[in-house]
Amino acid sequence: MMQRQIVGNDIKNMRLNARYSQQRIADVIDVTRGTYRNYESDRYGISLSDFIKLAHECDLDLEPVFQQIDTINENVKKLCIQRIKK
Repeated sequence: MMQRQIVGNDIKNMRLNARYSQQRIADVIDVTRGTYRNYESDRYGISLSDFIKLAHECDLDLEPVFQQIDTINENVKKLCIQRIKK
């Protein structure tokens, strides 16, 4: 499976789709407008916590991602239990 990274253009398009200014998003994620601008231009990578705040503000549903993580955690837990029992 090919890995897909979140890049500056993705972040910018999320903001534009929600019709927000860079300043509004910068305020929401508690960074300067300059820092946020650097995220959009790929000068800096956005942290996971800032991305989650951005996604929430832009009404993106991250629940499917977290559900997949929960499923993975349960699968790993089952594998570990199986190995212990051997």
